[in-house]
Amino acid sequence: MAPYSAATLFLVCLFGLCSGLHGRSRRFGVPARTLHTPVLSESEKWGEKFIVMRAEGILSGADDVDQAVRPLGRFRRDATRLTPPTETEAHLNDSHTTLIVHWAGEGSDVIIALAKGSVNGDAEQSSKVYVSWNYGENFTDITPRFVMSSLHTVKIDKYYNSELRNSHYVFADVTHKCLFMTRNYARTFTRHCDLPFQPKVISLHPNNPNYILAFDPDSRSSQLYLSRNFGQSFEVIRSDVKAFFWGVAEYDSSNTLYVEEKRATGGNVVVKTENFFQYGRFTTVVEGVEDFEVQDEYLFATKKPHLYGSDLNGTLQFWVSHNRGRFFAAEFPGWHNHTDYYVADASEDQVMLCVTHNNTVTHLYISDVQGSRFSLSLENIVFFNPKGANKDTWLGYYTNETFADIHKVAGLRGIYIASQLVNGSLVPEHQRSLITFDKGGEWELLTSPRQLHGRPNYNCSKNANCSLHVTQELMRLYPGSQAQPLMSRVSAPGLILASGTVGANFRTHLDMFVSADAGVSWNQVLEGNYIYTMADHGQSWTNYKFITNETIRIYGVLTEPGEKTTVFSIFGSKLQRHSWLLIQLNMSAVLGTPCTDDDYKAWSLPDTNPIKGCLLGRKRVISRRIAHATCYNGRDFVRVIRTENCSCTREDFECDFGWRLSNLTNRCVVDPRVPEGERNSVPHPCRPGSYYQFSRGYRRVAGDTCSGGREHQYASLQYSCPIQERPEFLLVASRKYIQSLALGDLTNSAETVVRLSNGMTHITAVAFDYAGNRIFWSTGSPAAIFSRNMTGSSVSVKLAEGRMQEVTSLAYDWTADTLYWTDAGERTIEMMRADGAYRRRLIFNNTQVIRPARLVVDPHHG
Repeated sequence: MAPYSAATLFLVCLFGLCSGLHGRSRRFGVPARTLHTPVLSESEKWGEKFIVMRAEGILSGADDVDQAVRPLGRFRRDATRLTPPTETEAHLNDSHTTLIVHWAGEGSDVIIALAKGSVNGDAEQSSKVYVSWNYGENFTDITPRFVMSSLHTVKIDKYYNSELRNSHYVFADVTHKCLFMTRNYARTFTRHCDLPFQPKVISLHPNNPNYILAFDPDSRSSQLYLSRNFGQSFEVIRSDVKAFFWGVAEYDSSNTLYVEEKRATGGNVVVKTENFFQYGRFTTVVEGVEDFEVQDEYLFATKKPHLYGSDLNGTLQFWVSHNRGRFFAAEFPGWHNHTDYYVADASEDQVMLCVTHNNTVTHLYISDVQGSRFSLSLENIVFFNPKGANKDTWLGYYTNETFADIHKVAGLRGIYIASQLVNGSLVPEHQRSLITFDKGGEWELLTSPRQLHGRPNYNCSKNANCSLHVTQELMRLYPGSQAQPLMSRVSAPGLILASGTVGANFRTHLDMFVSADAGVSWNQVLEGNYIYTMADHGQSWTNYKFITNETIRIYGVLTEPGEKTTVFSIFGSKLQRHSWLLIQLNMSAVLGTPCTDDDYKAWSLPDTNPIKGCLLGRKRVISRRIAHATCYNGRDFVRVIRTENCSCTREDFECDFGWRLSNLTNRCVVDPRVPEGERNSVPHPCRPGSYYQFSRGYRRVAGDTCSGGREHQYASLQYSCPIQERPEFLLVASRKYIQSLALGDLTNSAETVVRLSNGMTHITAVAFDYAGNRIFWSTGSPAAIFSRNMTGSSVSVKLAEGRMQEVTSLAYDWTADTLYWTDAGERTIEMMRADGAYRRRLIFNNTQVIRPARLVVDPHHG
């Protein structure tokens, strides 16, 4: 591969960089086979603030740098106005093929680098560890500090850092079963060798720096070990372990641990402990599972139940627990077979799920808030599973990770960019890019830039099926493309960096594009393919020459993960022979003095179609630095000024379960694959007298807060819960009792439901509450009104007495749960609540009402 001529670096000073896996609990142990979450990058697998680089060419470039680097359009800046950045250069003099770098962070200047793999093509694997205490200006080889009592040479395979104490590190030599621990940034170490396990999986407690979990997924007993003293000793806390997960802070206690355990038959079992199984205490979460995952407020599991009377194993099922409640089997439209599930996102009160139906077909579905009912969102999404979908394609030679090409735009809710296959096979020409602004309710093509460099007669319209297509994981892996995936950051709301092409579909020649409004519009900023990253805020571009008269091969242009920094770290090596080289460019001098209030402006999404400035029913106005202000931000500049609620539009609603989006009308139409009885089925329980949602084909997008507007057109109707069907019967009253007589069955004798006690005279009136199955009656002496629940206790309840002489009729209003009656002796019409409260006379002292005898109410018409 041709070298990248790095005498010139093209820089963009953008927003602060943030990273992290919010709400997602990482899986430790044996990889899942049927249930997946977004693939962690190689760096994320190591942990927070880790970067992994391999000595392989990433960019091929030209010897003529001026031809390789072209700032375009409105992003061009006059470089003569800028002060050059401060440059430092550190040579590790190390030729290992892999370098794992970790920034201690939190104000520390410590950087640790593990070099491992082969040297100069040798088959033998070895390692070296370097540390910098001055933020990369120079590195010290600390490998001699890792000493074993035997004659073996230490080979560090991995190292780990505590999230709570950034000075705490654990280094693991898997082959020799050794751990080396430091509490002072690798200045001194303690050692624990001859472990009873190989430390292939290590996880430091997120809330207690002394607790460490260790696991060897390849051991026969699959035992999980716990250290309570930072690796000095270990104890077995569980056996037959397949995987384990820490709890999520917002939904679990600080010591919560989920453990997926293997079973010989009947599927695996997931248990939860809050005290590391002390005294044998744990609770069973779910049984009979194939795989298990934890993400935000959701717990996911797959099951493969046996179909009785069949030799088949049955279709794969997706089970969900919301807010740590009980598990439900999710419902999907259609009769497709399910072979694999991939949770693309579950961070916004909704689950976006890729479901594989056969070896080449994977669709994207979106759920309700509970994650139990799914609707089709996008067909034929780009998806790969090395043991499932598309496993026999070229991708199998380039990766062993499961992935889906769907990118959540960070910093703003509800925006996703996905790659869709339009002609079956996994090649660039057969895919296109789509964007949604309402969490998958509707998808549309990306708007192409208004201008392209070197194409004066350029005209690209969505009506002509022409749009922008941006690279994701598939294009990163495609042979020869060397593409960078999409990039967006929480601290840079609205900003997206992307490599891509313009046309009806992908082409292999890539240029660089930027969107400053969350994908609503795009601009071409560079011709050709580039490595890019983000540092401080801005949109300023300039050429910078460094390492005069030398050409190097660049493996990565990075900034410290999770920190708002102006320091770019460039990792590479000299062209003649591979040897790790670190060049740091400090851009603080370029940006100048700290920003003032005059360097900021109020910003929100544009008031244009399709979103009209609104996301999920609200418009957020934030304070953001002016794009061309030359100043150093250095603070949390994403400040919300105000939030405004929006009127409802079609974009605030998605297709409900049992409906699907019509490509012709963009409306939700009945999905014929869903049986009629499953659409708008009456929920259980549905108490008579209450109401349930009757969908018109749409449901509000989860988390959407819009009001008014077109809400009445899409919102569900309120239907009364049906009254449970009962056998028809007739209530018959005599002087001393009330009987129930079943109609249509002459063989049944009458059942006495009310019998007057001694001292009471005749029954004067009867009423009935059909929904509540209650009977009301009045007596002559004493003059009173009673009730009894016919399905509950046989105890009668006195509702009213006093100021009452001769009740001649009773009438029950089931809409207001009130009881009306006439009193011939008092010459009144009265009412009260059905429980006896709030008694009130409606008509009294009326010369026109002499002896009221009968009363009927009409609740339907009020």
